[in-house]
Amino acid sequence: YNSINLDFGEGAALNIRVDNVTGLNVRNNSFAYTAEGTGHAMYINNPDPTSQINYNNYFSNGDNFVYYGAEIEDLAALQAVNIPAGNDLNSKEGNPLYQDVTDLTPQGVQLWASAVPIFGITTDYFGNPRPTTNPTIGAIEYEPLADDLEAKSLEGPEIMLTETEYQLNFTIQNVGSQTQNFYTVKLMKQPNIELVSETLNIPLESAEVYTHIFDWTPQNTGVFQLYGKVVLPGDLNPGNDITESIKVTIFPENVTIVDLGEDTTSNNILPLSFFFRNSISQTMYMGTEL
Repeated sequence: YNSINLDFGEGAALNIRVDNVTGLNVRNNSFAYTAEGTGHAMYINNPDPTSQINYNNYFSNGDNFVYYGAEIEDLAALQAVNIPAGNDLNSKEGNPLYQDVTDLTPQGVQLWASAVPIFGITTDYFGNPRPTTNPTIGAIEYEPLADDLEAKSLEGPEIMLTETEYQLNFTIQNVGSQTQNFYTVKLMKQPNIELVSETLNIPLESAEVYTHIFDWTPQNTGVFQLYGKVVLPGDLNPGNDITESIKVTIFPENVTIVDLGEDTTSNNILPLSFFFRNSISQTMYMGTEL
């Protein structure tokens, strides 16, 4: 029943790098690496001495997820290690959404009611009683709001043409405790202009994530800020109903778009280099190369 947050450096929230360990029992813990480096949510160099490891929540905001005898990229890969048999079968993966770096009260719904009772541990960090059947993962008990849908992200092309249909992926999550059946998803444009609105009857259980695909055909050229919005009648937390905006540039339908380089191309690589803000270069392409 530990909650650990590592928000700096290259270490790990749980860091065990010795071999002379026996009977390692790791259950009901929330391990979070919230820095942006190469740290891990958990680092155990040798999983063999582990007797139990389950009912944990792992989250890494950095380049790595966990190290468990080898680099592990996600929860499914961690479960596949199978040392000991069935390791992390009931564990979770996701941001615990701690209040801040010093207050580790969680808001991540996947922690709620997802731990296993341990004999002799009847209260949480603050002395609040632990449920006898389904306690919360981590040091602090909490209960999510009953009705709360969160708009997590909107993804789509950065460049579009008018009169051409595009698909944008809008991801939402039920971060409340109750299953939701009827809600509306909207594709929006700043400032508060509705582009697409669809009412859905797709059940979302607590902690479930759903990605809806908007089909949208731009009509006007220009640079726009698009975002997703979810509307749930009786939502108890309207502050998480919209995503961050994405910038979209829309050209006339008769424009031909040509990609130069790849997403990983640095900003000081020819044919276009504006690193010093005064570069001039010229590159010739044959017609067959375009």
